[in-house]
Amino acid sequence: MKGKIVLFLLFLLGISLWADNYFPEKQVYYIEQIERDDGELSFDFAVPIDPASVTSESIYVNDEPLPADIKIYFNRRGDEMKIREPIQWRGKVIRLEIKKLRSVTGEDISPPMVFHLGPDEEIEMDDFDWYDD
Repeated sequence: MKGKIVLFLLFLLGISLWADNYFPEKQVYYIEQIERDDGELSFDFAVPIDPASVTSESIYVNDEPLPADIKIYFNRRGDEMKIREPIQWRGKVIRLEIKKLRSVTGEDISPPMVFHLGPDEEIEMDDFDWYDD
């Protein structure tokens, strides 16, 4: 009986080791979290982002390119980005489309994604209801 339990535990350990190697090293979604709070959109990325890839062609709000006068801020590591919201977005649900972002190494970091975000809302990519087509 004890031998079967040990064998079973080794089997479970082997599954977790195998599973870690099963998934590709390259992530599909590099955006970990998006938060909308106090007039600011905040993005957390799994990798540092190339700030030059964040343009009006990479972020659309309500089907319009990101206005040129919007200020975009990055932390030192480049894995967090903040956008100050203009007054016309505040208090309303916005449709946010993100595409064509690149990492600092030049890799495309995500397929095009669309979100609907209300005021003071947060989306974490480990939630399964974040995707909206």
